[in-house]
Amino acid sequence: MVLLVLAFLLLVAGAVNFSNLSIAASIKRAKEVGVRKVLGGRRKQLFWQFMGESILSCSISLCIAALLVVALMPWFKQEFNIQFPLLGANIPYLALQVALCIVTVILLSGLYPSVFLSRFNTSQILKGNYSQGKSGLKLRNLLLVLQFTLSTFFVFAVIVISSQVHYMQTRDKGFSGLK
Repeated sequence: MVLLVLAFLLLVAGAVNFSNLSIAASIKRAKEVGVRKVLGGRRKQLFWQFMGESILSCSISLCIAALLVVALMPWFKQEFNIQFPLLGANIPYLALQVALCIVTVILLSGLYPSVFLSRFNTSQILKGNYSQGKSGLKLRNLLLVLQFTLSTFFVFAVIVISSQVHYMQTRDKGFSGLK
């Protein structure tokens, strides 16, 4: 259960990081949005374009992650001396988990940037006056604080777990081998 919570927090940190990077890159794409709106692009079309880009990025990431899992699983099994089948009788359950994860990541990472990018004011952008508003700034600051908080948590968690593992490996356990 603890590993599941840690995995979920790591997933949230990655999604928030992707969202922050998308918003930061949106300044470069502001003129593109303005031109698309002048040429007749609707807000809904722009929203789905940016959501589509997010879906594509997440799908490519999922494929790369799956390849890494398959490639690194033998090393992982040998290094930690554990045996479990990657794909056993739980294929439907695994597929459901992967589908839920990908939908969660797409929503966490793509929803706000898509809404943010599709809301640009055409006339202001094309004039070069780019104002993001106070509510958007507050949300972006909240996302940054969340990202740095999760990053700090993971750094401390790695330090604590590393010191605990070192302690367990070097400390006398208080019993001798049974004969």
